[in-house]
Amino acid sequence: MKNLFTLVVLLSAITAHAQTYVSKTVTFDENTMPNYNDYMIWFSGGIGYTYQMPVGPMSGYVIPPDTNQWGNGNPAYCSKYVGGNGWDSCVTTIDFLYDSTAVTAEGFDRAVSLWLNPSADWNHYVYAAVTKNKKLEMSSWGWNNAATSPTLALQHMHWYRLKLSVQFISGFAGWMFIANGYVYDVNGGTPTLIAFDSGGANDEVLPTDDAITVSF
Repeated sequence: MKNLFTLVVLLSAITAHAQTYVSKTVTFDENTMPNYNDYMIWFSGGIGYTYQMPVGPMSGYVIPPDTNQWGNGNPAYCSKYVGGNGWDSCVTTIDFLYDSTAVTAEGFDRAVSLWLNPSADWNHYVYAAVTKNKKLEMSSWGWNNAATSPTLALQHMHWYRLKLSVQFISGFAGWMFIANGYVYDVNGGTPTLIAFDSGGANDEVLPTDDAITVSF
């Protein structure tokens, strides 16, 4: 499993009193040397990762260990994604190199995945993933897209982008979220959308937490 690690974090917030837009972009592509790069600076964890010099379309990249060795919470980046005012949204993307030889039919391997976990309760997660059977898989506390997950025509040793966009909504019936998942082909430089799916659920925890952790 080989991933180019260029994670872009975007935040936009609209308050109840005025329209206030706050944007935050964190691009992890300053890989000046194997032992000191912004992947290590911004993230905790990262056990077993191997740094690679730039060969992909974006910069250097990291090779993670087998996911069965450490699960989904490593490494983690904590960011104040939402303000709890309603109608906040966040967008997280990761570029990855699809290596068909590293994604086996056994176990729980995924080609790539993005997880959002609220600090208040990690069970109220939202994630999007490219699975071992080439599906765009999305799931959360209270919802999953098992019945609608689209199949991806992935090519071996090809660069792709996984994007997870989440809108948080408050209303008279309580809090809810809408999650959109996208997969782009970025091998030619210009992103081309090849898959999309969407869903949502009622959740009082995730939309109101101001310290959501991102892991992949």
